[in-house]
Amino acid sequence: MWYSILLRTIVLNSAIFKTMENWLRPEAYGDHSMADMSYVTSNKLTDESNQLQRNKRLKILAIGAAMTLALLFIHVTIAMIVMFGTFIAWVMQQGDDILKAGAAGEDKAIRVLSQLPDGFTVFNQVNIPNAGSKVGFNEADIIVSGPNTVFVIEVKHNNGHIHANIDDDEWHVEKTSRKGSIYSKTMRNPIAQVKRLVWLLSEEMTRTKSRGWIQGIVCFTNEEANIVLDKASKIPVVSIADLVTYIKECDASQAKANHPRVARCIESLKTASV
Repeated sequence: MWYSILLRTIVLNSAIFKTMENWLRPEAYGDHSMADMSYVTSNKLTDESNQLQRNKRLKILAIGAAMTLALLFIHVTIAMIVMFGTFIAWVMQQGDDILKAGAAGEDKAIRVLSQLPDGFTVFNQVNIPNAGSKVGFNEADIIVSGPNTVFVIEVKHNNGHIHANIDDDEWHVEKTSRKGSIYSKTMRNPIAQVKRLVWLLSEEMTRTKSRGWIQGIVCFTNEEANIVLDKASKIPVVSIADLVTYIKECDASQAKANHPRVARCIESLKTASV
């Protein structure tokens, strides 16, 4: 009898778990299709920072090992101190802070853009041909191909109070140090950067006979950034919290759909960038 009760309990529990599984499926709440993220590759900034970290650590290790070996024949205690110091220096070497900050901003934007609905395709770090550049191209941080609009996104992870005169080459940034003192620095005008990228991409799309509307965006991913523009800009400057909403609303406002060749044009640029 106990065997029969146990069997019925197992069957009942299985049925309950199956029902809960069905409830938890995305289909139960409608279509939850997301953007196509298949063209997003590993972040080059992260790779560069990691490579710098490896190179610096190898240099520290080589110098420390040479000094330790030399000192072993003179004073063992000092050699052990040098070896310990080498280990500490090796651990403390964390790569390039600027590259890491840039990578963090781009990765954060990519995660947010994955929330876009079906019909949008996200590309990261796309090289757009530029005959006037020393390397032959300019890199777009992110390009999003939507049903009606192509978005070129310049990502900035800067923090502080940013005074943005949209026609100037540089923007002024006020920051507060850990001790509470205020200091200033400058950053390149990201609106000018993304305008250049939009123009280059439009030239490439014209060359490949791809018809589509291109909209530039500057996105600040750091919550501690406070941006004040001196006047209205045709290139929107948005926070990471507003990025997806802006893209969806802007894309929906365009009456004419992108030509099918638009996505193929960007795909070919991304393929050549890898």
